[in-house]
Amino acid sequence: MSELLPLWQLLAPQNVRIHRWPEPESEYLKKIISAREYEDPERWNRFLWHTAHIRELDLDLTSDSEEHREAQLLLLQDILKHNGGKSVLPALCRIEWLGRSPADACVFAPLFVASLRIATFRFDYMDDCPAILTLLRRLRESSPFLADITTDLGYTPEAESSLVQELTAFDHLRGVTVNHLSQLSAFRDLVTKSNIASVDVSEVDDPWLALSPPFAVHNLRELSLWGQSGPLISLFQSVRFQALTHAKLSVFFSPEIHLTVGDVISLLASFCTAVSLSSFQNLELAIHGFSDRDDPSMDEFELGDLVAPILPLREMRSFCFSTTETIYWSADDADIRTLVQAWSKLEELILECATLPPRPTPSIALHHLYRYCPSLRQAVLPLISCPIVGVDSIPAPASDRAPHGLSYLYVHGCVPAHGADLSDAEAEGLARYIMDLFSGLDIEEYRCALDECERARAHHVEGAFDTAAGELEPGWQKVVQFMCSIGVGNDL
Repeated sequence: MSELLPLWQLLAPQNVRIHRWPEPESEYLKKIISAREYEDPERWNRFLWHTAHIRELDLDLTSDSEEHREAQLLLLQDILKHNGGKSVLPALCRIEWLGRSPADACVFAPLFVASLRIATFRFDYMDDCPAILTLLRRLRESSPFLADITTDLGYTPEAESSLVQELTAFDHLRGVTVNHLSQLSAFRDLVTKSNIASVDVSEVDDPWLALSPPFAVHNLRELSLWGQSGPLISLFQSVRFQALTHAKLSVFFSPEIHLTVGDVISLLASFCTAVSLSSFQNLELAIHGFSDRDDPSMDEFELGDLVAPILPLREMRSFCFSTTETIYWSADDADIRTLVQAWSKLEELILECATLPPRPTPSIALHHLYRYCPSLRQAVLPLISCPIVGVDSIPAPASDRAPHGLSYLYVHGCVPAHGADLSDAEAEGLARYIMDLFSGLDIEEYRCALDECERARAHHVEGAFDTAAGELEPGWQKVVQFMCSIGVGNDL
């Protein structure tokens, strides 16, 4: 349920028409408040019958006028008071509250029930730490089996520490998402709590001093961090994750916050030291930011140099790497071969680039995926070049191997080796080679992508080649068209 208005309409007087724009919703709510229809037993029982079936509630009061916000809070207070202070949502499992401040959210605290498992609290202002502490305590008392929470923390070290202590007091909590952390001690308290398996920190603030010796984390399985390279490096130098299997690292830079390739390499080296080589399986690495093209802080780099520190993670099942427009990188034949030889258990390989690489990846990289990653099911590659018959090595599929199970392949761009537009013959040759290597590709998905492109073009939609995986570049589109044609022939 995305708002409370449908419930309030159950208590509206019969002579008050359902709220319609442009009448302010606050005026409609005031009429319901003054009517006090909830004092009618029949209306009240009907109201409770409907609320008993609500399992999810999403409330966003951040864009409401002050008058509307106050009317919502006042009506809710009246309803809860009439119900003896008890929740009118006895089956509630998930609540999301986006509001002005924690003080407002405290009005909703009586809605918390034992069945609640997921709670999200986001605030425009975090200047009332006692209120958020009160909110979390009420939540723990009313919903002791809460499994997942997302909340904003105060921006002073004292407020941050107090709130983290409240979060660690939930004995059944499995996942925690917070807007920021500025203290390594607060991070340690979260990740070492035995029942917490997943932690997401939207921003790691300020330089952190590494702890010596590092502390051990025994139970955390998933970790997501967003921040500058320096604090993240300090964090990984201070901890040893013994059971971590999934991580998402988002590194950002700007004209004021410089980031070099060496910084990212150092970050990955410290990360590899912090995790268990035998346990870790999934890494998502994103480099976000913007800079002038003349800014030398993020020079063009090779993928192989970047990932070299984490190649010892031999149990890797999924690797996703993405960059923003002002970052230029390439992946050559040796980069892909080294990567897939190290990570032969890969099931997913996603190499996303907002800007096409300055140099294409040779098409033999496709054979490396085929040869070294038998479990691969999904692959996204940067720019690749079509092979030149008689010049480039074009190894064929092994006749004694079972068909490869790759079901989805997306390429950000295809170019011929000589640099002109991709010819039909070159596109068809590459399409046939791909189909020979990966006969299990889901051709229907490619047909849907082409149909979407045609519909967008017919309606003159800007970005007509947009697909779920990204832009369908003209060269790759031509290859996909031939793949679909070949697929039709194979179906006959």
